[in-house]
Amino acid sequence: MNPSPAHAIFRSGVLALGALLAYAAPAFAQEAREVPPWSRNGKGVFNLVGNVGIGTASPGQALEIMRSGDTGVLVRSSGGAAFDQFLHFQDTASDWYLGNRFADDKNGFGIGRTSFKNDLVMDSAGRVGIGTTTPQGRLDVAGNLVLSGRTANQIGLGNFNRTMISGPGIDLSLAPVGGGHLLIVSNTNADQVYLQAFNRDLSQSASEMLLTGANTAVLPRLSLYADVTWFTGNVGIGTASPAHALEIVRSDDAALLVRSTGGAAFDQSIHFQDTASDWYLGNRFADDKNGFGIGRTSFKNDLVMDSAGRVGIGTTAPDAKLTVAGVIHSTGGIQFPDGTTQVTAAMGGGGGGHGPLGVQEFTISMPFDVPADVTSISVEMWGGGGGGATSADGGGGGGAGAYVRSVIQVNPGETLVIVIGAGGAEGVDGGESAVLRLGSSLIRAGGGARGVNTIGGAGGSASFGPGIRRDGRAGENDGGSGGISWFLGRTPDASDTAASIGSGGFGGDPEYPAGGGFAGYVVLEW
Repeated sequence: MNPSPAHAIFRSGVLALGALLAYAAPAFAQEAREVPPWSRNGKGVFNLVGNVGIGTASPGQALEIMRSGDTGVLVRSSGGAAFDQFLHFQDTASDWYLGNRFADDKNGFGIGRTSFKNDLVMDSAGRVGIGTTTPQGRLDVAGNLVLSGRTANQIGLGNFNRTMISGPGIDLSLAPVGGGHLLIVSNTNADQVYLQAFNRDLSQSASEMLLTGANTAVLPRLSLYADVTWFTGNVGIGTASPAHALEIVRSDDAALLVRSTGGAAFDQSIHFQDTASDWYLGNRFADDKNGFGIGRTSFKNDLVMDSAGRVGIGTTAPDAKLTVAGVIHSTGGIQFPDGTTQVTAAMGGGGGGHGPLGVQEFTISMPFDVPADVTSISVEMWGGGGGGATSADGGGGGGAGAYVRSVIQVNPGETLVIVIGAGGAEGVDGGESAVLRLGSSLIRAGGGARGVNTIGGAGGSASFGPGIRRDGRAGENDGGSGGISWFLGRTPDASDTAASIGSGGFGGDPEYPAGGGFAGYVVLEW
């Protein structure tokens, strides 16, 4: 049977396809050997040479995923079991892991050099830990930290060994641009924090440490809230070069305000103290709500000023412009409104300026009762004269007793003791005259010294107490006379009727022995 035309055409096509396949078969075999298809290597393990693209036909990496919307890679455990799931990055020198952390926090995340992923962790509260798996803050770093942005700025955390401190701290550094360091540090296991300024290489303190704001006319408020604030060196307010512990400089009226808080009524003081004394200056609430005082205690009672401007010395209740509870000692006198100046007290302390109400002399030691209503007494006294000395060449005369005249303050009805200085016998010092209150001297005049060999004795001392004071005259040498006493403030001579009071004894020799000094004398007027 002869083949139809269609059959002939089909047969020709098959023969041509067979020839083509026979020609291409070697090339297909070679390509199959160079690029193997997916191959299975154990249960659930497949090998592939080349890149894998998901959502892209031309992947440029070993695995590339492309989606038109949100995309992601999900790595999870099957069946709801709680295991760490992670990505593992490995080369010939290192291994790194990234993924969730079930061990410390069931919802944690970590990056690390082992499958525990402990180098950087984030817990379920969003806290990040570096070097710790239990971060206590938003960022918790266990170790040294260096934060660098621009080359001019650097923050370092670590251990420091600097002046006064040796322990952990924070270094805020501007060293890369020639600046210094600000260290926040603490001694190890010490409950103290230091803020220290150092130079660029940390070899010494910075030249200056400034706390300020923008370079404008309005600067920020600086507040220190502390039970104790301690400064070493000088503090300047309004000056950059204070020469004292505290120096205040203002171009307008300046003030130092010390006040109590909340409107409470308390004394406010400035306290001056050294090893020997304490002095206080400030307001006084106790006696006068608007008062002021200076004193040796916090009560400030030695000098006070009340709200009416009255000044009290020795009293907290002045009743005049100036009230003094005690003796007023003036070296220049007292000037009155008419311009006259009184340099000595008038006789009579309680007589209202009309002359003495009483007078009494004393030649022996004895008590004295102050009359009623008498608050001051005029006293005139001489110390005893010293005895002369006897010598073959003429002995020295004894020194005269001192002379004192003054007014003393007394209490009505009190008992004073009047002491009369004895005249010294040959070779004996003269005695001291005095007015005593409970054994303490209110006023006294020293006795003259005895002559020694040919040398005259020194006069008695009048260095104690206020008023007119004259040291006794010294005795003469070589058989001379004794020192002649003062009389009513005048330089005496032998013609004075009272010149013998308190005078020293004359010097003598074997033929004419030395004489004794004359006793002291006291006169009181009121």
